Amino acid sequence: MDSPRTSTRDAAWRVGGASVRGASHHADGRPNQDALGTWTSDGDGNAGVHVAVAVADGHGGARHLRSDVGARIAVDAALAVLARMAPALDSAAPDARASAVAVDLPHAIVRTWTDAVQAHLASHPITDDEWRDLAAAEGDVAVDAVRADPLLAYGATLLAAAATPHCVAVTQLGDGDVLAVDAHGVTTRPVAADERLGGNLTTSLCRGGAEADFRGAVLAGAARPALLLLATDGYANSFRSDRDFLEVGADLRAMFARDGHARVTAALPAFLDHASTHGSGDDITLAWLEPVADADVAVAHGVDAIAASTAFPTDAPAVRVDAGTAAGRQARGPTRATSARTRSLVVLALVAVLAGAAWTWRDRLGIAVP
Repeated sequence: MDSPRTSTRDAAWRVGGASVRGASHHADGRPNQDALGTWTSDGDGNAGVHVAVAVADGHGGARHLRSDVGARIAVDAALAVLARMAPALDSAAPDARASAVAVDLPHAIVRTWTDAVQAHLASHPITDDEWRDLAAAEGDVAVDAVRADPLLAYGATLLAAAATPHCVAVTQLGDGDVLAVDAHGVTTRPVAADERLGGNLTTSLCRGGAEADFRGAVLAGAARPALLLLATDGYANSFRSDRDFLEVGADLRAMFARDGHARVTAALPAFLDHASTHGSGDDITLAWLEPVADADVAVAHGVDAIAASTAFPTDAPAVRVDAGTAAGRQARGPTRATSARTRSLVVLALVAVLAGAAWTWRDRLGIAVP
């Protein structure tokens, strides 16, 4: 299980997230093909005036034999570009921001990703064993396709966002979910849908002309979210319904305020691992951006919402999940649905059911907390 990432400080934005290897990948020996990265303007991993987060999902499948590497490169590329563009986005006029997110950002990400993949190929050529495995899995046609276009081996989707004092810029290529939660808990998808996506079909960084497949949004003024979530499709596919999935944003924001970012973020890998095991079976990555000012409200009520570390005492109170939340409703029904849209923050509720109020986090989750 991967470690959680969290960044907290008295600054404009806080950013964090976690990524876990899917249950099906544990079973068949595949690595986690998702990737997660964050950047802050102070450069030390804490929250900052300018922050960015990126989430990528490698395609898997035989001909995408290095998609886990492609996903990591995608995250690095997106963060590098967003870090460079963030100050200009913050100070730009609305029309210029929109143009930058729609045109400049996708072109820069694709160019940076392509250059990095080509450099990786030059230093790490596809091996004879990799070619043999591909031929055994999909035949000579697949081998010929990858030889003709080696970028196929690194195929991945991408979700990325940058937050500044005046705007949030979001870009998406392929599947996955971006959720914007407002101050009243209403959740929307700020990025337009791509009707070409469905089933196992997705756009990709490895596709020629990928920059034209990006969709983006700029959220400013009244549209600035109180919480922004980015998730790979393995998370969305672990809920019973899209309605339940859309309520996770408000639930998560409430838990941040009530229990503190440190406790919730530290437990996030266990939440996601449970969602994969009892839902999609896929790798799951969830990342978030939140204005620090919004979370400071919790501090006034005695909640350590901006603690500087993900570590917490083993006798710390557990996160409570009420029966009316999306997680609580998920826990009362089957955790694996027959539809493709079964999704989950479910482990929160199950932990609450299985453990008494006096139990520690270590006891609840069955993990050692340093």
